Amino acid sequence: MALTDAQIQAALPYIGVYPQDFQAVRQLPTFEAAVAALEELKKRARRNFKKAARELHPDLTGNDEGKADIFRTCVEMLDQLDKLQLVRPRPRPVQWVTYTNSGSTSTSAGFSGVTIRITVA
Repeated sequence: MALTDAQIQAALPYIGVYPQDFQAVRQLPTFEAAVAALEELKKRARRNFKKAARELHPDLTGNDEGKADIFRTCVEMLDQLDKLQLVRPRPRPVQWVTYTNSGSTSTSAGFSGVTIRITVA
């Protein structure tokens, strides 16, 4: 289900996780800190959703269509948030050239412990 901006704006106060929170996660200095911060955002969203469900659930509100629509949007947003994962960036290759006395040249490239050697004669 594709959510419109109006639906998202109506549901954001109930979920309590805003775009600024995601920007703050992206600016953390280490990958591990970003993963921990994202998990905290997910916990906060689940906690806020439980509170909002008491107020918005169709069975508890007498089938109020406006609140039911916000509830469905909150459920969809929480599902999308649960699927969100951070991916560690790929390491950048390091290249170096080794010259030997015999005149041959060897070029090497390494990726975090794995070394690929290419010998050029």
